[in-house]
Amino acid sequence: MLKLAEPLFEKLYGKFSFDPAQTDRPDAAINVYKPHKRFGRKAGPFRIGIEITTVDKGQDLAYLNDEKYGRDRVIAQTMDVLENGFDSVRPIKKAEIDIQDSYIYDGAISKKIKYQSYLEYGTYREIILLCFSDVVATDTVVFKEHLEGSTDYLLSKAQFPFDAVVFASLRQGNPVRVYRKGNPRLSPPAPSNYSGVTETVVHGPTMRFDQTYSLREIMSNEPLITRRQPKPAS
Repeated sequence: MLKLAEPLFEKLYGKFSFDPAQTDRPDAAINVYKPHKRFGRKAGPFRIGIEITTVDKGQDLAYLNDEKYGRDRVIAQTMDVLENGFDSVRPIKKAEIDIQDSYIYDGAISKKIKYQSYLEYGTYREIILLCFSDVVATDTVVFKEHLEGSTDYLLSKAQFPFDAVVFASLRQGNPVRVYRKGNPRLSPPAPSNYSGVTETVVHGPTMRFDQTYSLREIMSNEPLITRRQPKPAS
């Protein structure tokens, strides 16, 4: 995750190195040894503390990342492909996830109470939040024209104490600074057609190198492994 955000950190702060000794409270830190010119010509080295968190919902992660539940069906599907040449047109897992205006904000705001203790615990010029998602991409119209602005506005409205929030996608696109405490967004973004959209996350079946597949067809089918149903109350 830190490596993914490395080019943006350098653009924001200057030449730096990661501090391998910093692993908790906050999760990481960088030592800026050649500050960006925006800090002034005489600026000396400084440290940036980094807290890291996902913004994806726990129930979605539990379903998508569970490798035990339904493992027998995955093995059977894979063996059908490798031994019998029977290609499956069903994805292994598929999740329809609502991306509300507050999707990134909801994941970030839970870290609000951490800021003051981190500030007192270490010597940092800034403490920032690096949040990430397996669901939301940063190179989409939805993100650029709506979600980025709504996140900035909601964090500004909440007077989020971290000096900045950087959002990184594990799906697609480059990391983006979505909030800066020193430059809060005071007005909400204009109404958008992209408010409350749905993202489809699909884990595809085993595929052979010498075959052509219709990803659209695979994505449209029911998954091999559905979400676990909650146990009935006793």
